[in-house]
Amino acid sequence: MDFITGLPPIQFKGEVVDSIIDVVCRLSKWAIFVPTRETAGARETAQKFFDEVVCEHGMPQSIVSDRDSRFISNFWQTLFHLCRTKLKMSTAQHPQTDGQTEIKNRTLEQMLRCFVADHQKDWPQHLKMLAFAVRTSVHKSTGFTPFRVVERRDPLTLPSCLCPHPSSSEALQDLKERVDIVQEVKDRLERARERAAHYYNQKRREEEFKPGDWIMVHKNFFAGAKTLKGDQKKLAYLWYGLFEVDQRVGKVAYELVFPEGVRRYPVLHVVWLKRYLF
Repeated sequence: MDFITGLPPIQFKGEVVDSIIDVVCRLSKWAIFVPTRETAGARETAQKFFDEVVCEHGMPQSIVSDRDSRFISNFWQTLFHLCRTKLKMSTAQHPQTDGQTEIKNRTLEQMLRCFVADHQKDWPQHLKMLAFAVRTSVHKSTGFTPFRVVERRDPLTLPSCLCPHPSSSEALQDLKERVDIVQEVKDRLERARERAAHYYNQKRREEEFKPGDWIMVHKNFFAGAKTLKGDQKKLAYLWYGLFEVDQRVGKVAYELVFPEGVRRYPVLHVVWLKRYLF
């Protein structure tokens, strides 16, 4: 269980959300994404967890998380002690329990941040579709989709529903948009997995930046989006910039100062960044 913060604030179901609660089953890899506020406390986070996780799947035997203030609060600790759920906290020196977990966390955050960058005005309403795309993608560690592991069958996916039949153009367009979202997420997920695996296999430590540093951004962050004015041939380069670091967001993301014409939310996972050496 983790938080992805620093997202564009959006009014959604009566509250302003700017973060995602990311919950993944360690056995099946079933993913649940819940919109939330970065300032939400332990009680509010627990309520969302019970509504979206417990009510749908039951109480977990254990929860692995970092030492976020919400997770170490007396309320959170006591609540799950009463529920007989074991809380496993990672340490600051070893935030990941193994390589598979490291790749999984890196992959999901990259995919989510890139998707949000392309859907800044309505990203919360797409989270269910994002989760569906993740659940219907084959996971390398199991050899199956999370959906098949949990349900013991494959779902009837949206593309297979697009057979020719009489339909209103509005309904057909809506369905096609949903199909496109699922495919977009699966494509981004695969690219993120490849990049995360590359970083892990190189045994690279996450580089840290500070405000005022100048960095380059990997071209895949901008893949498929109109991001810069002028010649789009710049995307042919592996890294491009320069971009200035404005501030750190959470543990592994940074807000950059993007010039006018870059139509992306400026908070990026560190995996997309490289220090520029003058």
